[in-house]
Amino acid sequence: MKDNRVLDMTYMSMFLTIILVMAAVPQLGYITIPFLPAGVGATTIHIPVLIACIYFGTKVTNGWKIGGFAGLTFGISSFVVAWMRPVSPLDYVFRNPLVSVLPRILFAILAVVLYRALRKVIKNDIINIYITAILGTVIHTFLVVPLLGAFGVDAVATIFGFEGDSTQIVLQFFKWVVIFNGLLEAVLAGLIVPPIVIALRALKNNNSNDDLTELETIND
Repeated sequence: MKDNRVLDMTYMSMFLTIILVMAAVPQLGYITIPFLPAGVGATTIHIPVLIACIYFGTKVTNGWKIGGFAGLTFGISSFVVAWMRPVSPLDYVFRNPLVSVLPRILFAILAVVLYRALRKVIKNDIINIYITAILGTVIHTFLVVPLLGAFGVDAVATIFGFEGDSTQIVLQFFKWVVIFNGLLEAVLAGLIVPPIVIALRALKNNNSNDDLTELETIND
């Protein structure tokens, strides 16, 4: 049990380190896609956040707190990058913590809630992990993009050439991002998150079995 707690702390430290490294290294956590307008890109940092949310999601008392902290780290990294290394006019909108930080915390907490809810209705946990990885990414898109469009409506209209009132511009932007960014990010999460979570769980289970074998040997 003690070894498992140490392993959990190690994993949490690893997840947070990965998030920070991905944010610090250009074109790793925040990727500029050349064929998109004005340097608009995609993020991959939601992937380690989702891994943390699912791995710790089974913990009754701390799962959502750990997930929320991973989301907070994600949001703060986005906030810092927007100030220190902006590459697109839209990056300046992320200097507002309501756009960069708050939705990332909510996304992580909701990912934990989603995973727990799925475990109650679907017995196959691998399926639950896949669904959470994909729908969790969709949740992230639905939380961030409307705020990004609302607070950066002028930048969005200029970059993409959208016309109409603020609501129409935000809706056009939302549709555009879902098609070009949201689908890509969801596919990446569906491909990367489940194998890593399964591997980490297997490592933890092996560690538990080794502890049990050692205890039985001592008792004999």
